Amino acid sequence: QKRQLLRVTTIEGGQVVDLVSYSKQNTQEYLSSPRTMDLNNRIYFSTG
Repeated sequence: QKRQLLRVTTIEGGQVVDLVSYSKQNTQEYLSSPRTMDLNNRIYFSTG
């Protein structure tokens, strides 16, 4: 749903998590933070 928020918090510090999320309508469409960092050499998203 639009405007939903997922907040991930680390309680003890250190690395948070590697997040991967999939489209409910099309599982071929996904967002992967590890792949984004590997392919773009950056941790932030941008237009592509």
